[in-house]
Amino acid sequence: MQAGSLPSPWWFRPLEKRGAIWATVDFDGREVQIINTHFGHNLRERLLQAETLLGAGWAAHSSCSPPLVVCGDFNTLPISSVYRRFRKLLKDAQLSIKGRRPMNTYPSRFPVARIDHIFTGAGVEVMDTNVPKNKLTCLASDHLPLIAEIEIR
Repeated sequence: MQAGSLPSPWWFRPLEKRGAIWATVDFDGREVQIINTHFGHNLRERLLQAETLLGAGWAAHSSCSPPLVVCGDFNTLPISSVYRRFRKLLKDAQLSIKGRRPMNTYPSRFPVARIDHIFTGAGVEVMDTNVPKNKLTCLASDHLPLIAEIEIR
């Protein structure tokens, strides 16, 4: 297990520090690596954070063996270079459901953007995804929750 801050470019002073947490979770005797994060708003910051999270200290660490799930508020759209960087190595859970369009998560009251993502690696099969929208989910956060039902192979 690991928790830590994610970097920002030397010239950029973010209003909020960004970070990630990595936990190893036991699913019926099988260890699953789960990394949750919250990226910044600046593009260069997000690129640096993506490289860090996918690098040797996190997802590419020798202890981070499959199966792997990386999720969180990436503050980035599917058309972005940050998203494409993750898609080179991992699958987008929402795209795993055939015949269903991905659901937006932001802002919670009128979701028009898909900036929260769940990415999965080898050994993880996505069975279903959901973005619940009701009074409670709209009140709880400015983002709607993104839920994935997964099966570990």
